[in-house]
Parts: sequence; C-alpha cells; structure tokens
Amino acid sequence: MASTGPEFRDAVLGRADLIRFGNGETVYNAGDPSGAIYGILDGHLEVHLQGVDASNSLAFISGPGAWHGDLASTLGRRRLLTLTARGPCQLLRLRREELQRICAEQPCGWQEIARLLATNMALTFEVVGLLRIQNLSERVARALLLLAQPETGAPRVVRASQSDIATIIQASRSAVAARLAEFEAQGHVKRGYGTIVLAAPEALEAVVGLEREDDLA
Repeated sequence: MASTGPEFRDAVLGRADLIRFGNGETVYNAGDPSGAIYGILDGHLEVHLQGVDASNSLAFISGPGAWHGDLASTLGRRRLLTLTARGPCQLLRLRREELQRICAEQPCGWQEIARLLATNMALTFEVVGLLRIQNLSERVARALLLLAQPETGAPRVVRASQSDIATIIQASRSAVAARLAEFEAQGHVKRGYGTIVLAAPEALEAVVGLEREDDLA
C-alpha cells in the first residue's frame, strides 16, 4: 500500500501485526474463512490454485509490497487460493475487523481497498492471459516481466526456478530452459541458482510487444 495516502497507510501499519513464516509454512488454505489481509514486508509467497495436483498448482510468486486476501476479507467469503511461504518471510497481518474499522473511520478507506482489489484483479487477468499466448518465447518473456521484483538501485530479479516458470505458464521445463538459454545468449537475462536477472527488460518488453509509458509520452 505504498501508494496510499499517509493517514490510511499509518492506520494500517498501526493496527497490523507483524508475523513470520518459515519455508513451506501455510499462510492460509483455499476454503479457509476470511480472517485478514497480508502484506509482504520481506520474503516471498507462493500462490497455489485450489483443486489442482500439488506438483502443478503453483500460479504465481509474489514479493515485498504485495498484499493478499483482500477479496475474501472484503466480501467475507472463504479463500479461493492457498498461500505458502517461499523461504523465510515477514508479513503484516491486518485482521478483517480492523480493516472495517479503518474504513469506517476514514472516508477514503474503501477507495483504497478498491484500488488494491483492482490492482490484484488486473494481475490475475495478466497471469491467466499468459496461458493464452501461443508463442512460447512471448509467454516466457511475459512471465519474467510479471514475476520480476523491483529492487531499488539493482536490476529486476525473478526469484524463481526454470521449473517454477514452466509450471506457472503450463509448459515443459525443457522448452522453458531452451527459451531462457536463447534470451541469455541475446543478453536479455542472466540465469543463476533459483534466480533470473532481467539484464535488459526493455528487450523482453519488445518480445511481447509492450510499449513503455515513456515511449508514449
């Protein structure tokens, strides 16, 4: 919620709990009752689909700054997804009742929650849209751009393995590895152990036909 107004942000920070999870621990399961929204301070969370084989259920990996659980907490419905910790992570937990109090006290509160819902919904559409891209090079490039975490003063980094990306975009690991090798040979990415550095994100944007905002000005 870094882009929200200071009064709302301070209220959230003042009423949220700091909680920690170890690698593989579950934050919540699909089907659980709504209880809170969770913001990532440090570390990463895996988003898993409901009713899918565990080896093939990974849908996304989110990092610092992301918030989860907003849909269930806003509507008071059960969780649709499962969240698990990917390595040690620190989260802010804002319980549903506290969220409702903040929104009752601050007229802008529901507007901020609507903004969060819209942001997460847009990301969901983009992730689903990955599976409709026929060209595999485009699909891999788009996945890298979506998964890359912005890091101040450093290149954007995807903290995922080739197998993770293959699962997310529903492609074979060998095919994904081949496309990544091509991107690396072209200087677009640099592969490491469990990480992929976006050495030239603008080149990946060109692969999927994206135009940057500064190019449109």
